[in-house]
Amino acid sequence: CAQMLVTTEQRAIINRWNDEKRLSSCPFGANDDWYWMAASVATELGMRVVSNDQMRDHRLALLEQRPFLRWKTTQMIRFDLSHPHQLAAMNHSDWLDPEVHLQETAPFSAEIQSSQTPDGRTTWHIPIKSPHSKSGGSEEGMVKQ
Repeated sequence: CAQMLVTTEQRAIINRWNDEKRLSSCPFGANDDWYWMAASVATELGMRVVSNDQMRDHRLALLEQRPFLRWKTTQMIRFDLSHPHQLAAMNHSDWLDPEVHLQETAPFSAEIQSSQTPDGRTTWHIPIKSPHSKSGGSEEGMVKQ
């Protein structure tokens, strides 16, 4: 595993985040995943997680499958890079840092849900893909039973 040195600029950002109480750390050897997962639900600030971690090793240890998947799809923002980061090219003047593209979470859960109306009937909320959606995402449709 290659080690990366923290630049002076990066150290300044880390120090600023520490001063602003935006950065927290966990004890050496501890599983950091537990810390950021807990922080995503323990804050009133609506914190979400930016990660491509599929969390396969935590799913069974945390919650039942359905609540865990709901948390994962609403709290985790995925990302992609415009091109690979190459350590060997960092000293070259023509090297451009990769752009980070965030894949925002949907504004609502993409699973079928039901609710009870005041008169006791069941209303089903079914996410459907809209042909008019600019992002290609889902929009919620409703079916009454």
